Amino acid sequence: MIKKANESGLGVLLFADHPKAGLGRRKSINLWIEDRSPDWDMTMELGNMDLAILIAYKLKRNWKASLNLITFVEKKEYVEAAQEYLTNLTELARIPNARAYVVVGGMEGDIAETPLSSLNIFSLSPEPDLAAVRRTVEKTQSACLFALDSGEESALA
Repeated sequence: MIKKANESGLGVLLFADHPKAGLGRRKSINLWIEDRSPDWDMTMELGNMDLAILIAYKLKRNWKASLNLITFVEKKEYVEAAQEYLTNLTELARIPNARAYVVVGGMEGDIAETPLSSLNIFSLSPEPDLAAVRRTVEKTQSACLFALDSGEESALA
């Protein structure tokens, strides 16, 4: 269904509930931004992140929740550029009061360095690995929402 929706130019949201935590108290949202190292230059082309950003912003407003933008970088030398990118992204997308976190390492081992949240939002591949979706829910210990852009949305317009 995801592949067909993508081929038809539709955006897709895949919700993966955590069996115990559910949506928690709906007080915080983590939006995961993909590593762009070494090129953290801001452009109008965000890749497959527009729908995820727009959904995160809408849920932040509806829930009156905090929003954290999180990314991982492999090397310490990319931290400053990644931090600047996240700051610019929140400004250009007009998202007030969002916090940015840049973690050196990878999600596999360093997720403990990120804030816990009621919902984690990630971008979704056109051909998703559903086993990886389940592992992500386990690692984050909360519900996750995966977003695949239609190609028509723009978080910066």
